[in-house]
Order: sequence, then C-alpha cells, then structure tokens
Amino acid sequence: MNISLLRFSIVVVAGDHNPTILNPDFLRQQNIIPSGFGWDLASPPITTPPFSTVQYDSGVSISVETNKLQVVDSKVAEPTSSRIVEIVKNYVNVVNLVRYTSIGINFQSAIDVDDADEVLKSRFFSEEPWKSSNNKLQSAGLKLVYKTDSGHLVLSIESGKVKGGHGDSNLDKSVIITSANFHRDLDAVAESSVCEQVHGYLDELSVDWDRYNEIINEILPIKTDSVA
Repeated sequence: MNISLLRFSIVVVAGDHNPTILNPDFLRQQNIIPSGFGWDLASPPITTPPFSTVQYDSGVSISVETNKLQVVDSKVAEPTSSRIVEIVKNYVNVVNLVRYTSIGINFQSAIDVDDADEVLKSRFFSEEPWKSSNNKLQSAGLKLVYKTDSGHLVLSIESGKVKGGHGDSNLDKSVIITSANFHRDLDAVAESSVCEQVHGYLDELSVDWDRYNEIINEILPIKTDSVA
C-alpha cells in the first residue's frame, strides 16, 4: 500500500490581520519569499480588505484574512522539505505587531485501498446494527482527538477519491483520506515572545510528522511501504 501527502499547511490565527498588505511585491521586498526561490505566480493575486491571496507555480499559496494567515503547500512529498515553514517564520518576524493567538500544523494524506468504505466500516464498526436491511451503512468516517505536550491533535479519517486510478490519471481511485491538525495556543504573557513560540513549534515539525504517521499505522489495518 502507498500513503501520499496531498497537502501540508500552516495556519496562524490572530485577531487583527490586515489582508491588504499581502501582495507579491510586499513578499519579495520583505524577503518573506526570497527571490532565490525562483517562483513565478500561478495566477493573478487577489488583494482586498477582507481577504488576500498569492499563489505560486511551486504549489505554495499564501492567504490572509482578518483572523488568520494560511500558507499551503500542495506539491510537497514530505513536510520537512517544504519551504512554507521558512515563509511563516519570515512573515511573523516582519508582521510582528499582529496579536497572534494560536498556530495549527496540518497534514492531509491519501492511502490507496481497493474499497475505502468497506475498509473503514470493517475496521471501526461492528456488524450490527450497521448492516440492517432498512438502514444499511454505506460509508463511515470518524474524528479522533489526542493530547500533545503543548496542545492537541485532531485526526479525521474518511473515504474519498483521487485522480489516477488503474494507470489512468483521469480516472478516480479509492483512497482513505486522513487529515491531522496539531493545534497550539500562543501565550502573549510568556517569557518568550509570540514570534519565538511560533518558531519553536515549527522547529518541532518533524516530531509532529512522525507522530501523525505512527498513529495512522497503528489504527489502520494497512501496511504502508512508503510515504511519498
């Protein structure tokens, strides 16, 4: 079986972001997106008072709303090799007067299976009453919550479809979708600054990634040969 990362993202929540500052020139001039990255825009940027976004051909997108900063990498094989950790660190260093309140580190993966619905039903549900002739269960999903040293992890599991079935990239294939959110609150009165706290949590990214994969392998009856 194969497990592949679909999306890696970092969200920093705050009470008073200013979306209008976000544009490619600002990101370049402030060295948030260094010119050495060599990225081009994938589409025209959007800059408005409630929401702004910049998307690059690398698969990275940056968006700002009044209550959060979100940076997404949709083309990375492993989070520890992604540039978005550096981007978030650069952003909070530059935009350091915002009242940041929490940070979320998020992974979404797909696991190849022949019939995701049947795998999940057989793994997490007993036969009765889910096989009732009148109310037969078609699909299943669940949410699990784990405590971490500095916050909590919410893990969601459900069936899904992705492109690439049967050797044809235009066909859908059955997968189990696993989505994880590692949530930590930021303490404005702690000895370390909020920006330092953001940096510290991001520096532990490999720990979160390892725990996520450990849990997936523990709770799903699937042997995954590789993480791609």
